[in-house]
Amino acid sequence: MADQTPARVDTRYYQLADYNLGLAITFIFIDVIAVGLRVWARKKQKLDLEMDHWLLFPALILTIGSAATMIDSIKRHAMGYEIARPATQSHADLAASTEQIHNTSKAEYAMDLMIVPALCLIKLSFLAFYKRIFCVQKLATVRYIINTLMIFVILWGLAYWLVHLFICGTNFNAFWSSFEDLRTKCIESLKMELSFSITDFITDSIILIMPMPLLWQLQLQTSKKIAVSLVFLLGSGAVVSSAIRLAFCVKYVNDNFGAEDGDLVITGMMSWLLLEAYFGILAACLPTVRFLFRGLSPESVINSIRSNQEAAVTSPLRRRRDPSPSGVFVLEDDDAGSLTELDSADVPVPTEYQQTNDDSVEVLAEPSTGF
Repeated sequence: MADQTPARVDTRYYQLADYNLGLAITFIFIDVIAVGLRVWARKKQKLDLEMDHWLLFPALILTIGSAATMIDSIKRHAMGYEIARPATQSHADLAASTEQIHNTSKAEYAMDLMIVPALCLIKLSFLAFYKRIFCVQKLATVRYIINTLMIFVILWGLAYWLVHLFICGTNFNAFWSSFEDLRTKCIESLKMELSFSITDFITDSIILIMPMPLLWQLQLQTSKKIAVSLVFLLGSGAVVSSAIRLAFCVKYVNDNFGAEDGDLVITGMMSWLLLEAYFGILAACLPTVRFLFRGLSPESVINSIRSNQEAAVTSPLRRRRDPSPSGVFVLEDDDAGSLTELDSADVPVPTEYQQTNDDSVEVLAEPSTGF
């Protein structure tokens, strides 16, 4: 009987079973806690959940599904392990077909169909958040830019989801039959993955840097601008993950896996893809979650400054400070000559701010100085 000892090949830490098992369990736990804290922070501020919050729920579910698929494939010695072959068979033999190869490819196929829409929803959540806190006027240029990016991300996610679904046309089992079948019966998967990685990295980079010029135009103290910028830049973990995955895609397109084990290559690629989703969800939650620990979030700082600027230049209503201890604003209508008072009984403003919608005037308490 032929020896089934796996061929010796060089392995990297992100291709190994133990690493990916620990990564999946740890980050899913962290992301679930982060999303839960984000919801709790909104409830604590007595604010409704907005679009950017709702988008994260299906993103989290899809990411959990992808991580669970990774964990299951590791338990079945599919991902995270070298392909077990007869001693006479080279690990570079693309025509080889074993149960291990089938399981690895099936797991990859399932994970792609979950992680692509998850990444799309995470990007949309960031853009919806930017739209909510930076866009004051409905005809603002920033609003047009964000809306355009949101449309692009939706089309991008839909297009690549369909490409992954029909990568072998309707001959679905060709994807998990053998590497040779994948090469001959399906579209060039490596080049498709390369185009996906390039566009993914570009959109991640744009989303990461987009709030910076908007933030630094606000009338904030430099120390606060730096603090808020650092919170937003926590999303760089997702960008770094997508950049590393892109680098490996370029390498594998150029040498067609080279002398590396196919299952380990797939494990490494999926590992970086999952890491991007883990970091993306975590980064999307941190700007709101920060309120729970310091009493003031970047969102409330930006909204307070934005509201002051809006009232000063765009509204016939001018605001004066109510001398009462409640610290609410009184809105005076210059055109009508009437005075409208908003007290704490009408508008509950606990400690931070009350935000309604784009058509209404926001009433905010002045931000505390201890940001």
